[in-house]
Amino acid sequence: MDKKNRRRKIVLIHSLQLRYTFSLLIPFFIIFLFIELQMFFIIKYLLPKVEFLATKNLILESMVLIIIEVFILLFIAAILNIYYLHKIAGPINRIINEIKNMLETKNYHLIKIRKKDELKSLIDEFNKIISKLIESK
Repeated sequence: MDKKNRRRKIVLIHSLQLRYTFSLLIPFFIIFLFIELQMFFIIKYLLPKVEFLATKNLILESMVLIIIEVFILLFIAAILNIYYLHKIAGPINRIINEIKNMLETKNYHLIKIRKKDELKSLIDEFNKIISKLIESK
């Protein structure tokens, strides 16, 4: 696709991309916190009380470090998810804009999108309808 038709923004439809990213990451974070608490109580139960009290600060520091690592991993996962959703949100945004343009100008034309976009087959079928509409004029 030429530079004129290239999408420059990764986050095109904020509500769609961010909603699905958070709906993916929040359950993982909740599950992680649950596992983290379970591990803490397992360690507390297995270690004798004296050893647990002696190593409590080390255990808590380790848990905080793990939480920070998970936040970093979730942030990376969020960026990758938003990038992947770009292949879905981009064509949706393009379809909406093109349909609005066609309705306003009454100039029907085929919609072009990138080859690797997820909704390519949908756009191809939509273009078949537009072709028949153009032929019937």
